[in-house]
Amino acid sequence: MKPFRHAAISVFLSALALLHLACAGIPGEMKQTAKSLSSEYYALGEEWMTAKKYDKAIPWYEKARKYSDYYNAATYQIARARVFQKNWPQAKAEYETLLKMDPENTALLSSYAYILASIGDTEEALEIYQRLTVEFEKDISLQKNYITLLAVSGDFDTARRMLEALLAEYPEDNSLLTLQKRVDEEFLRQNPPEEEALPEAGEAVESGEAESGGTPAEIPSEENPPEENIPAAEGSL
Repeated sequence: MKPFRHAAISVFLSALALLHLACAGIPGEMKQTAKSLSSEYYALGEEWMTAKKYDKAIPWYEKARKYSDYYNAATYQIARARVFQKNWPQAKAEYETLLKMDPENTALLSSYAYILASIGDTEEALEIYQRLTVEFEKDISLQKNYITLLAVSGDFDTARRMLEALLAEYPEDNSLLTLQKRVDEEFLRQNPPEEEALPEAGEAVESGEAESGGTPAEIPSEENPPEENIPAAEGSL
């Protein structure tokens, strides 16, 4: 081989080697770049999530979860964002994805039951809460959620029985009193008192006059005080 040709081949091979090294980069650089990108995407999602701009947070979480390091965390945040948006079908789908990875996670199951109740699948939601409250009987948050769902579903007997047990065990927990009020309000909402029919024009109004033929019963006042000193009948309130 001629010296000139040999030298040309050597230069070409050297250039090719340099080009390969330039393209290959530092070992692990690509992996580090991907990790950096996923971290940045996730951080941007967190900023929008904190600002409660869920429609802007979700796309960044979607980008972040394309990388394995952030898949679980980003999926969880997307699921939460869907709940805050009250986008129940997509929230349900995201939580089902999470539960496939961690089927016995109490927090995930509780949230999933809440979503089911929100889309009207009360029966399955109650089944989940019933199981959780048996397995984690000391978890007061689960107990309160279950009581709320029982009330919404109309099972006030069970709801009040559980609530009374909690009040006996935690008498200083003011949140239980708030829950008791909510249960009572839900009962009245579902069982409104019957309104008394108003008397028609010309119809006699039930009064002292209607009963006795005398003058109408007078409204108590300073001149006509109520009969406070008459003892109540035994057994009355």
